[in-house]
Amino acid sequence: MAWPTNTDIATRLARTLTTAEETQADLLLEQAVAAVADACGKDDDWAEALDPIPAALAGIIIEAVARAISAPIGVRSTQETLGTYSHSESYTDQLAHGLQLTPAEERRARRIVFGASTGSATLPSVLDELYDLS
Repeated sequence: MAWPTNTDIATRLARTLTTAEETQADLLLEQAVAAVADACGKDDDWAEALDPIPAALAGIIIEAVARAISAPIGVRSTQETLGTYSHSESYTDQLAHGLQLTPAEERRARRIVFGASTGSATLPSVLDELYDLS
């Protein structure tokens, strides 16, 4: 399996990406791969050399990019009303700042890379998991 592409993002969002979103998704995919590598204490060379890419890691990246495209940067909520129809969405503060992995996604990435029975890549991560500080 290869790293996710714009096609994977479009499939996850269940729609065709606009030209601007395709360009945005390209950058966000690079950022998401880097975020996964960083969460695992690895570098970009590790990410480029990883073959095959575990499907679960690809899933984390797809979710992070789809979330970043769906939640505009800096926006905490949106609302629209048309006659009697009303729709509103709220985004967590953490997700209002662009592409970020959630703490659960970081833990999951480390489990995928290091195995379920090993600790995390960094001491603070071990303490966060041990005491559920995240």
